[in-house]
Amino acid sequence: MVIALASVVIGFVLGLRFRVFVLLPTIAAGLFMIVGLELGRDLDAGRAIFSVIVFAVCLQTGYLIGVLCRRDSVTSGAQRIRERFRLGYRAVGEDVSKNHFKKSKK
Repeated sequence: MVIALASVVIGFVLGLRFRVFVLLPTIAAGLFMIVGLELGRDLDAGRAIFSVIVFAVCLQTGYLIGVLCRRDSVTSGAQRIRERFRLGYRAVGEDVSKNHFKKSKK
C-alpha cells in the first residue's frame, strides 16, 4: 500500500516536470531499491517481483495523471492568451494577472 501511494505521488510529480523518458530510469532505480528492501527483510523473491510490478504500474499511472494536469494548465493558459489577442487587448505591464489592459492600435 505504501509503495503504491508513494509511486503514484512520485509519478505525478515526474509527469508535471519531465518527459516520458524519465520513467525508465526511475523504474530501474525503484527496482533495485525495492528488491534490496524486500530481500533484506527476508521475504521471498515472488513478493519482491510483485512489489516492483505494483511500483511500475502506479508510477506510470501517476505520471499519466501529472501529464494530463500539465496539459490542461498549458491549454487553458493558451486559450486565455488567444482570447486576449482576439479581442485586441495587450498587456500593459509585466503583471497580467491584475487585468491592466490597454486597447491595441490597429
